[in-house]
Order: sequence, then C-alpha cells, then structure tokens
Amino acid sequence: MIKLIAALFFFCSLPAFSAETSILLSHKYEDLFPAGVPGNDWFSKRAFGGNQIRILRTGQEVLAERLKLIESARQSILLSTYIYDTDQTANQITEALCKRAMEGVDIRMLLDSMGSKKFFKKESERLRRCGIGIMLFAPGKWDLLRVVKTMHEKLLIIDGYTISMGGNGVQNSYHHIEPAHKFFHDMEMVMQGPVACWWHFRFIDTYHKSRIQDRPKEAMGDTTAAIRLDEHLYGARRYPVCYPFNAGNSRVVPVYGNPFFDGKKTPIEDTYLTALENLEEGATVKLYGPYFVPTKRFVKALLKARSEKHAKISIITNSVESNDEGWAPLVGMVFSVSKLLDAGVDIRLWPGPMTLHRKVGIYNGKWAYVGSDNLDSRAQHFNTETVTFTDDRQIVKELETEFDQDYAKTKPLTKNYFKTILDKRSPFQRWFVKKILKFL
Repeated sequence: MIKLIAALFFFCSLPAFSAETSILLSHKYEDLFPAGVPGNDWFSKRAFGGNQIRILRTGQEVLAERLKLIESARQSILLSTYIYDTDQTANQITEALCKRAMEGVDIRMLLDSMGSKKFFKKESERLRRCGIGIMLFAPGKWDLLRVVKTMHEKLLIIDGYTISMGGNGVQNSYHHIEPAHKFFHDMEMVMQGPVACWWHFRFIDTYHKSRIQDRPKEAMGDTTAAIRLDEHLYGARRYPVCYPFNAGNSRVVPVYGNPFFDGKKTPIEDTYLTALENLEEGATVKLYGPYFVPTKRFVKALLKARSEKHAKISIITNSVESNDEGWAPLVGMVFSVSKLLDAGVDIRLWPGPMTLHRKVGIYNGKWAYVGSDNLDSRAQHFNTETVTFTDDRQIVKELETEFDQDYAKTKPLTKNYFKTILDKRSPFQRWFVKKILKFL
C-alpha cells in the first residue's frame, strides 16, 4: 500500500513533459499494481483484484458499448487499434470522439500504419483540429529493419477506469453493419477497476515511446513553436493519470506484448505456457485460434500437455470457406499442426459464413482470457497484442458456454482436408510459405 500511494503521488506531481523526457513509466509496474492475491497457483501469484467484468458477444453490442463509453468519459479516452476504417460505424465513432475532445476530454489515438492508413490520411487533421492527439504506429518509418512490426491490439480505455478490449476493429464488418465485405464472429471484454488503470499506463508508455520515434525535428525542443506543433500532432505533453479504484471482486492478470519496444520477449506466449504447465491431470483446454499458425514452442507445450497431463485440447480455427486472410495462413497451418493431430489434439474448422475472429482461451474451467492474439507466430514475434486472464467463475463459465456452442457448429480438421488446402497451391507457393512461417 505504501508503494501504491507513493507511486500515485509521484504521477500526480509530475511536471509537464519536456521534448526529450524519458518515458514516464520507466519504473516497474509492480509499484503501481502489486500482484498477489490469496492462493498458491500461478494465477494468484500474478493477479490483482478489485475488478468488474462483462462479456459482449455481438458486433452490435460492441458498437453500442463503444459509443456509450465515449459519451461517459470525463477526463480521458485512449484508443489503439489495427483497423480504423472510413465507413459508417467508423464515422459514428469519429464524430463521437471529436465531440468529446471539443468538450475538453483528453483523447489520444494510436493506429496501425497499414490497417488504418486510409483513415489517418483522410481524417487525422480534422481530429487534430478537434484537439485529439493522433499518430500511426509506423515501425517501417522509424526503423526500416523492423518494417514487419504491427500494432494489432484493440483497446478503448475511458478515464483509466473502464476498458473494452478484444479482437474488434473499427469497421462495419466488426459491428455487423452493411455495407461490409465480411462479418466477423468476435467477442469483447469490458472491465472496470484497477485493470483499466493498468492498461491506461501501458497505453501511455507505448504512445510516448511512439511519439519520440515519430516526432519531426520541428516539434523537438522547448521553443513555443516546437511545443505548439508537438501538441497539435500528439496532444498535450502532460499525459492524463488514473487511480486504481476497486469496482468489484474479479481477479485478473493483464499481459501486453510489444516486440517493437520490448525486443524478443514473448510475455503472452509465456503466460499460455505457464497455464498449460499448471494443468491438472485430464484437464480440458479450449482455444480459439482464428488464423492458427502456432509457434514451435507453443506446439511443443500443447504436445507436452497431451502426453504428460493427458489434457483434452480443442482448438477452433477458420476453414477455407470462412477464412478472410488469403491462402497463406491456411497453408501455414497445414505445415504447423500435423504433430498436434497425430497426438490427438482436436482442431476444428469454423464453417462460416462469418469469419471466426474470437481470441479466447479457457483452461480447465478455471482460468480464461480474452484478447487480440490469433495464436499465430506473428502475434508473438511481430505484433503488439493484448490479453487479460481472469478466474472469475461466472465469466469463465460464460466463455466456456460460448465456446461449446461454437464448437457444435464445427467439423474436425483431418489430414484429408490438408489436401483441399494444398491441391490449389503450386510447389513454389508451398515452399514459400514454409520459408515465411514465422511471419504468418
């Protein structure tokens, strides 16, 4: 408690940032959010309590909730996403954000340079005139050797007290509004409490580091002209703070992966493996992997859970009919999962017509997560990703029920189905995919 009070006093007493200030969050997050709740398992040692959780199951619910949350903001709105389109639902959210910024809410937006390029080109200056700080997460611009890095997280954080996170971008397709090229079958988790403040500071950490990378020379320094340009582009140099107030009884373990700033660390996959290692004999594992091209390390962990714990593992992924990412991820899956099938891992194919886009996992009915990770290699090595685990019994039960209902609509992946995928591909295409598996 003393550490927490001291850290909060530190944040509240900080002066405005100078142009070359190092990141506000250079100290450990544990100072703000000391982990550890009653219990001896891996989850309890890393969790913090005081949260309230709700699950949103449809795109229409997600859109309504996003607009409601934006309207409810009193101090700050932080938004990061891969896809921010220029269609009807994106325009609704844009208008809502602009309105709140003009009413004095501090708004920051960090968007992927590929998925949101069109929106940024069209709308960034208008949003800046509204008072919104906005930029593209653009590793290729900052460092050509890291051009493959991508912002794949999807966060909407309100006042550091409420967060909506999952796999939904800002586009008609996610919110099930016509016209749309495809509808996605996704899910969102809305949380209130200390976990939202944790993600608030993680967002600011990434935003500030990105700002340093992105800032033009004219916006550097402490001259009046530099400060004016810097704050026009990115928002005020002083960032909004939050307080980790309790909102309920749910315990959580939030996990963030950012290969651009954190190097070769794989905190999300590490957490998956920890959960697998702590399974009981005969446990069940139920995973959504929309574009399932797992790393060798994750495959090895699943095989170990099968052989040593006799775990029953089920994974739902997209079929040829429902996949929206072209042929490469499907071919990559064929080259990655053969050993899993041989070991009795139950991989299931989602039939469509919607594209499966849920990123959820349930471990033996005890722990579950919702996030942005597709269980592909890219997520661990090249994408920013977000997941939050919980052991809230009601939430775990709800997620497991959703999985079981989706499972009932699937069919098993077999090696005969591999032929369906590979027969349409040339020898060169197959060779090429083998060479780039890490990037899929």
